Amino acid sequence: MKIREFFYILLKRYFPHLKTKSKSKFFKKILINKILLIFSYYLKISKEEILISDIFLNSKEQEELEKILYDVLIKKYPIEYLLKKVRFGNLELNINENCLVPRLETEEFLFYSFEYLKNKYDLNDFSFIFLELGVGSGNIILNFLEFFKFNKKNIFIGSDISFKAIYLALSNFYLNFIDKSVSKLIYLINSDKFLFINTYNLSKFLITKNLNLIIFSNPPYLDKKEIKNLYDPFVSLYSKDKISFYVYILKFVFELIDSIVYLRNDIKLEKLPIIEVFLEIDRIGFKKLLNKKRNKILSKLTILKKQKISKNIYYFYIKYKEFFININFYVV
Repeated sequence: MKIREFFYILLKRYFPHLKTKSKSKFFKKILINKILLIFSYYLKISKEEILISDIFLNSKEQEELEKILYDVLIKKYPIEYLLKKVRFGNLELNINENCLVPRLETEEFLFYSFEYLKNKYDLNDFSFIFLELGVGSGNIILNFLEFFKFNKKNIFIGSDISFKAIYLALSNFYLNFIDKSVSKLIYLINSDKFLFINTYNLSKFLITKNLNLIIFSNPPYLDKKEIKNLYDPFVSLYSKDKISFYVYILKFVFELIDSIVYLRNDIKLEKLPIIEVFLEIDRIGFKKLLNKKRNKILSKLTILKKQKISKNIYYFYIKYKEFFININFYVV
């Protein structure tokens, strides 16, 4: 059977399996593109060639192709793991089963954070340390590096509990950055959370170098039932109570502020460091995090402003002691 004939047979076969609400021209285009990508991956030819090619497929090739299609379309195996690459933000990234598949909502949050920072600060003067908890493939930290690499005062630090994820992120750095001077700006650390960071030393460094702080994280927030049919690494998805990582990040920020307040007695400060936090979270975790009865850490801060920016993005302006912190949540 010719390639293009088999392609149309599979399209007719699998389109009815989509949910009724998905049976539209838009979702049919998505299905066509996925099938073309799988054919292209398997046959090592371009998507354009598939529809005009006279190449014949034997029965074994047809069987193998349909098995791959079934895994992707019905069992929801991520096509990104199959293709081993993904376009995310402004970069092309290698990807494998050792890291979370970058989601579209995370990419939307990434672009929002760029616009938010660009509109709020003069980025030539606004220098910062960027911290990311859970770098995965490096999709976030490397896009931040790409976006802000013009300012050589910026420092980018990412951590991940998985050494394999750190290795992948490092390989993606070398894939996208050929300028050796950029390598001096980024540090990828195999560590649980930010346990390798001494908050006192970090606060002193921020003050003496006149730097600000950006924290970005899409930490694990799913329970065991929610991850049952997902193929991403368990460690990148699971959280026992949905909010433990967010509470940890807030406590980390508060400890840092405590150190800065302490150091003010010894070091004359022209201005306090600015702290910007970007967190992705699901709706159940978001409600739980903001519940004062269930989350005692809220008693330590004052919410001065809460604003819904879009359907998914919420902005909070909070005060802790004499410090003001900006937090943006992307709620999925």
